[in-house]
Amino acid sequence: MYLDESLHININRALGMDKIFHTMHDFPYLNIAGKDKMGQTLLHHAASSGNVPAIEYLLRRGHPIDVTDYHSQTALFYAAKSCKADAVRVLLEHGAHLSFREGDDALTIIKACLIDYEPKVSKSVISGIVAPILSDKIDSPS
Repeated sequence: MYLDESLHININRALGMDKIFHTMHDFPYLNIAGKDKMGQTLLHHAASSGNVPAIEYLLRRGHPIDVTDYHSQTALFYAAKSCKADAVRVLLEHGAHLSFREGDDALTIIKACLIDYEPKVSKSVISGIVAPILSDKIDSPS
């Protein structure tokens, strides 16, 4: 297992944040946007596991927010698909695009995550971030 792969695994498991941050600090030239065998970066793994501190750290370090994996999916897609509303919120706040791979309905996936599964989070997310972007495309929860 090489260094990048072990970081992917640790971030995906949302374990060992201190170890992850120390490793990144100790290896400042580490390619934080390096891809694993599925084409996913550390940001994809952090988003799908809802690891908000890792997402914020990676974005502060300059990780590209809309990088796609080998299936043409972004971190936002995996956060929404995994129903990690806080991760969705953070990615949207940092300017993630609402476009997924052709054939995947971004609005439906985000709506399912934010409204159907996370109603308390969805109200603040929709009113503060998503509403200006999606306005008439998502109905506010009642």
